[in-house]
Amino acid sequence: MFFFGRRSTPQTEMEVHRVEVGKPHPYLKPPPNGGQALSLATGFPTFNLFLTPPLEAEIASLSGTCVGCGIYADAAAVVPIFVFQSKGPGAWAIHAPIDDPPEMVQQWIASDTNIVNFQLMDRRGIVRVLRNIGLPPDVLATLKGAAAKLRHPAGVDGYVQALQTLGEDGLWKWSKRWIWDPQREEFRAQ
Repeated sequence: MFFFGRRSTPQTEMEVHRVEVGKPHPYLKPPPNGGQALSLATGFPTFNLFLTPPLEAEIASLSGTCVGCGIYADAAAVVPIFVFQSKGPGAWAIHAPIDDPPEMVQQWIASDTNIVNFQLMDRRGIVRVLRNIGLPPDVLATLKGAAAKLRHPAGVDGYVQALQTLGEDGLWKWSKRWIWDPQREEFRAQ
């Protein structure tokens, strides 16, 4: 379920772009070494993922089920984490810090949208997968609450330090987590 509220996009003039699978992204260019970043420029969290092929495992995972979400927060960074599972073995954890100007963060916090967007592109900038999910109210409230407490832009230094100190597994271990319960068809706090 998605909530597309009347204030779900920033209150500034925005150029409209069409993003399509199999075509180059209309305005994002891949960084030299790839990577993943999070942006609120569209009015909701958008993960821009530039990876080097082969991408079959990542495409399968992102096209599968979101089996977990979490929020790692400390004094220097707020990092949403999403875990996607394909029908086969293996899962993919996607994470990046909220690192936007204060105006963008405040507009998103004030909005009533629960959407999170994922754009997976290859090293040439060709869009391979587009995925939207809706956050449950408790996850959304926790994420917005954590983002409201941090000075923005927070910078990626705190995120990089957390990754170097804790690793990806540690980010997940020390985050507030919700796991998908297939019997109830809902995320449950862990």
